[in-house]
Amino acid sequence: MTSICATPLKGRVIRLIKLDVCGNPVTGASSAVVVMDGFISMKATPQFEDGTTYIKKRADGLLCVNQMDPSQMKWVDLDGDWCVMDPDAIVLMNGARLISQSATGTGAIFNNITTVNQHFSLEIWQEVAGAGACNAAGIQQFIYWAFPNVFNARVQDFTAEQDALEWKEQATALASVSTRWGSLPTANPPSSYLSGSSFQTGDVYGYNLTTTPPPAASCGAVLLA
Repeated sequence: MTSICATPLKGRVIRLIKLDVCGNPVTGASSAVVVMDGFISMKATPQFEDGTTYIKKRADGLLCVNQMDPSQMKWVDLDGDWCVMDPDAIVLMNGARLISQSATGTGAIFNNITTVNQHFSLEIWQEVAGAGACNAAGIQQFIYWAFPNVFNARVQDFTAEQDALEWKEQATALASVSTRWGSLPTANPPSSYLSGSSFQTGDVYGYNLTTTPPPAASCGAVLLA
């Protein structure tokens, strides 16, 4: 089978979409979609459960049974480092309480009573670099990453010092994708970046080469129709 190889470079934007506990996109007045370019990095670390090892020795001390079951992916840890504090993004990920003035979000309040159970999807766009930056028709190509059901976002250490503040979050991509996620009602649904393919039950993350440009970044959240 013929494939197209590509070299992704830098990070263009991240999109966060609010989901319910079943991984379905929330629509209407309580929905939220945030597209941000104010991030420094997003590190993905797949975690695996090691297969069971079976070891038995013979009476002379040499191995009689030496076998290991295959490992299985458990989840993906996502470590985000942000250089811009967007109140709507923080509320969407952490379930914090929004502080607003004249219907404009200005901050967030955290407590130690509620559990961290916000679900959201996370998508990342990177430009393709080098000779493969554009396709045969001269159109810029992008690498599109999708983590369709993320939860348990936890604020990490942050320091106020003689430097720009870095806001760090760690979340877990674990739950399987909802069948409603790929065709969600937005101008740029995930399906438009997946070349007609879709995530299936048990899928946790994936990527695709696409010429569909990423959505434009802005401050704050917009509603999902």
